[in-house]
Formats: sequence, structure tokens, C-alpha cells
Amino acid sequence: MIINSLTLCDFRVFRGKHDFDLTPRKKYDRKRPIILFGGLNGAGKTTLLTAIRLVLYGKQSLGSTISQKAYEEFLADSIHRSPASLVQASNSWIELSFSYSREGTVHCYKVKRSWNKSKRDIKEFLTMEDNGKQLSSLSREQCQIFLSELIPLGLSELFFFDGEKVADLAEDQTGKVLQHAFRKLMGLDIVDRLNKDLATIVRNAGATSQSGNRKNEIEALEAQCIDIQNAREQATIKIEETTKQVVDVEAHIEQISKSLEESGGAWVKTIKEDETKKIELEVKQDHLKSQLQQLFSDVLPLAIIREKVVALVNELKDVQDYRTREHLRTNLASRLEQLKTLLAKQSVPTDLELAIQEAFGDLLANNPDFPSSLARVEITNRQLETFRRCANELIPSAMNELTEIHTSLEDTSRQWEEAESRLNRAPNDDSEIQADFSELKILSEKRGDLRRQIAHAFEEKRILLSSERDLVRKIRKLYSENADHARFSRSVDYAVLARNLLKDFVEESTNRRIGELEENFTRALRRLIRKEDIVREARIDPESLAVTLLDADGKSIAKSDLSAGERQIYALSILEALTRTSRRKLPVIIDTPLGRLDSKHRKKLVESYFPSASHQVIILSTDTEVDEQFFSDLSPETSHAYELIFDDQERCSFAEPGYFWRSDHERAA
Repeated sequence: MIINSLTLCDFRVFRGKHDFDLTPRKKYDRKRPIILFGGLNGAGKTTLLTAIRLVLYGKQSLGSTISQKAYEEFLADSIHRSPASLVQASNSWIELSFSYSREGTVHCYKVKRSWNKSKRDIKEFLTMEDNGKQLSSLSREQCQIFLSELIPLGLSELFFFDGEKVADLAEDQTGKVLQHAFRKLMGLDIVDRLNKDLATIVRNAGATSQSGNRKNEIEALEAQCIDIQNAREQATIKIEETTKQVVDVEAHIEQISKSLEESGGAWVKTIKEDETKKIELEVKQDHLKSQLQQLFSDVLPLAIIREKVVALVNELKDVQDYRTREHLRTNLASRLEQLKTLLAKQSVPTDLELAIQEAFGDLLANNPDFPSSLARVEITNRQLETFRRCANELIPSAMNELTEIHTSLEDTSRQWEEAESRLNRAPNDDSEIQADFSELKILSEKRGDLRRQIAHAFEEKRILLSSERDLVRKIRKLYSENADHARFSRSVDYAVLARNLLKDFVEESTNRRIGELEENFTRALRRLIRKEDIVREARIDPESLAVTLLDADGKSIAKSDLSAGERQIYALSILEALTRTSRRKLPVIIDTPLGRLDSKHRKKLVESYFPSASHQVIILSTDTEVDEQFFSDLSPETSHAYELIFDDQERCSFAEPGYFWRSDHERAA
């Protein structure tokens, strides 16, 4: 996608009509991606970003919770009002022209959103053109749906962002902001809405499809489903709150650890390692125990009677063979009768007829009885294969897995006891160091307990989800029992199937992309941060999306240890990683990106971020963010520039070609 132009008319601080050419220009046969807007605070830089988002998404650009009344008030307030004019404007409009490649064909779209204000209300209009042809057959709602599908709102938030987005990511301690952004990148926010809609279908189907006692039974089961859903939500809240407590405890641990390292000696490092190892081993033990429990609930009990299972399989095979021979004998007997009839009508030698009858008779007689008690058992090839696979594959595999789990569990327990023993041998003097060590030990135990609470909450959610599935199956069965309401039963069936598929899709998509996001984030951060060796790699938790930074020694770097500028670089690196992981070729629009950065970090962005952020980069900056030196550094990658100037007397803004120091003509010269 390339944004070709933006036109504003009586929008906010811009009075009258203003045209902005945003197409990257070529110089020396090479496109320069950067279009630079310079302006002091209040000159209209953020207004340009707001206009682009508004023309594309309308009401959605203000958030999912905005009411229609609040949106109309926003539109009314966005119409420019000039204190110097006797007649005030009553309408405003925004027009965006952009090129977009669809299925190998480049389309030139032009979108225009306008609104008129009367004494009573606001009327909004949305029109589109495709390659100069008006799409008059599309209603305003259809145009909006088309635009949302073309450039999803959630995805655009990663490409069109302001300093507030950067600040939120920079100060995010729990990973909630990143999780929100990642889910939008993957389109999982749409999946969530679809999942809720499917759940509504399941509930509503029961409400309309049954009557009498059956309806009451369904309503009772649905009430249980709602209770389970509420319990899952409470478990989620518990996980979030406990995660915050873990963050606070880890910050306190980090503080005490630094104090101990300064005064305590080399043994402190060992203690920290043992505490960390204990927690890791406890988590591993819980996982192994869960695996063991799962194994005992599956095929493992059959291993106790494996010989009897094998004997059963062999006998079932004999039964099947017997039935095959019995079918053949019956078939041959029928054919013999047909042959006798045919021979009676033909003139054949008597000795030949006797020989045929004798041969068939021997064949039919060669069929001994099958004395097995299983002779009446009906067994298919598929069922027999299932029994055989259980005896020859599943049971031996389960026994091997049991041995491996038991060995791992013993090894884990031994390592835990060794770590515990080393911790118990820590110094016992009454010094200040011992007091800090005791507090550190208490905090570490608290952290371990909190993490176990989180693990328990996750397990509780899993159990609740399983119970919900069981209830849904019961509801589905009730629907299916009533033939008059088969349509509702199918609706529930498809809805449940779709929800299960959506769950699998979310898990698979997240696991597939999380590694790519880690790599892109590590690469971006190491490229942009001033201290190149401060970060070796970044790890992102697939569940919470919390980010852990590791230094060259593999130690975690506390977010609080980063300076304000480093945290902003951290946030910009996340945004770059998200955009690259999305694999979408969209323009990048950045509003006031350099507010808290020192000169060295700004230089890093100028050299390594802006030129490669996208094929089109629109920067909205003040003269202090991109000063004369940085402007000069950006010039080889800059297509053209505008300076936004606010007229204090007229109370409106206008644009002039060039930046704060040089015009386009002067720069070209």
C-alpha cells in the first residue's frame, strides 16, 4: 500500500482546503521512503494522523466502546471554527487516495468521508472510487466493511501510531499491551468476537428449540455453562493479579540481590541460582506429575493385563477367519445347486458329473466347527485393528513413557534436594547480610508460591473448559433426541465444532508466530539501542506475552534498569517486530517519536530505523526532535517535506513545502 495524497477541508486547525502529496519520490532512480512533516506543538501534526485513521475507519477509529452520540459530537467539534470569520463552516471532509495491490493488480482507491452539521443532527457520508470509477452500488456500511477488510483496524494500529502508543509499550510491565497488539496482529480479536457469537448461538438454540421439561433441563445445563464461564473469568483475573504480584516481588528480589552482591560475596550468586533452580524444578515436577496422571487415566491400566489383551486379539482373529470360511462355504453350496440344475439340462458324461459333485462335496465338508465362545461376536476389520494396535503399539509405548517419566521425576527430585541442601548451608551469622538473605529467601519462597498459584489457576481453567465441553455435549444430545428440532441441533453441533477449531487455531497460530516475533524484536533492539552489548536476546512467554531480556551472561535484565530513552527504544523495537511479523506492506506513520531520546539514540533511529521501517515512512516531528543535524542525516532518504505553520491571528494552520530550515527548492539545489 502507498498513500498517494491526503486532502483536508475545514478539519480541525486547517481552514479551507489543503492538499498534501504523500507519494514517495525518486531521486537518482531510487525511491526515497521518508515524507517529513515539521511543526511546533499545536500546528496540526497529530491532526494529520487522526484524519487518516478517521477517513478509513470512521467511528471505529475512536475505539470500540465509543457511542454514536459521542462520535457525532466528535465530528461536530472537528469542523473548523474561525474566530475571524462571521460565517462558520457547517461541513467538513477528508479525502485519502492510496494504491493497493490485490491479487497481483494495483488498484487506485480514493476514499472520501464528509459530514454536515445542522441544528438538529450530524449527517455523515462515505464514498469510494476504484481506478477512477465511483462505487455507487455500495452503501456507506458496505464501503466501511470493504475498507476494514482491506486494511484491518487492529493491524493499522501497528503501522499508524503516536507517542502515546510508544509510551504504553515502554511502561508495560505485565505484557498486557503487547498481548493486545499481538492479538490484533494475528486477527485474534476477530476470533474472540466470533467465539462469543458462537457461544450465543449455542445458548439461543436451546432457548428456542425445546419446550416443557426438556427446555428446563437445557436451561439448567446452560446455567451451569454460564457458572463455569464466570469461574474461568475469575481464574483469569486471579492469573493477572498474581502475575502483577510476581512482578512486584521480583523487583524487590532484584533490589535486595543487588545489595547482597555489593556486600555479600560470591556465595550470593550461587544462592540466587539455587533459588531459581528450585522454582524451575518445582514447576517441572508438577508438569511430570500431570503427565503421569494423564498416562494412568489413558491406556496404561491395560498394560497390567497385556497378555490377556494379546490372547483376545488372537482369538478375535480366529473368529474373523472362521466367519470368512463360513461365508465361502455358504456361497459354494449355492453355486453347487445352480451347477446341478445346469447339468441336469445338459448332456454330460455321468463320470464328469460325479467328479464335480465329489469335488464340491469335499470342499464343503472341509470346514471344521469353531468351538470358541466368541463365535457369535460381531467384529469388523476396523475394530480388530484397534484391538491389535492397542496390544502391540499403545501399551508398549505407554510403558516406555512411564519409565521415562519416572526416571525424570526421580532426577528432578534429586536435583531439588541438592539445591535445598546447598541453601540450608548458607551463612548463619547475625550480620546485616544474613537479614537480607533471610528476606531474600522469604521473597523467593513467596515468588515460588505465587507461580504455583498461577500454574494452579491455569490448570483450573483447563478443567473448567473440559467441564464446559462435557455440558455442551449433553446439551447437543438433548437437541438431537428431538427430531422436530434437528436444525437447532445442527446449529449447536457446528457452533461447538467451530469453537473447538478456533481454539486450536489460536494456539497453533500463536506458537507458530511467537518465535518469529522474538527474533524480529531481538534483532531490532540490538540494532537500535545505544549499548549494543546490553541485550543478547529476548524471550516472549507464549501464554502471557511477557518479555524477558537477557544479557550476554544469560541473566535477565530488569525493565526498571532501562533508562526512559532505552524503554522508548524498547517500545519502538516491539512495534518494528510486530510490523515485520505481520508480513503486511503498509506505510508507517509516526507521530512525535523522539521525545525522550538522547542524541545518540536519536542518531540510531535516524540511521537504522526510519529508512528501513517501511517503503513509505511519514514522520510528524517538532524542530527539537528532528533538528538541523538530524534533518541533514535524513536527507538522503527523504522524498520531500512540509512545514506546518500555525497563524496565531487567524487561529488556523497552513503548510509550506520544506522543513524548518530549507525549502524543497533549496534542498534540490
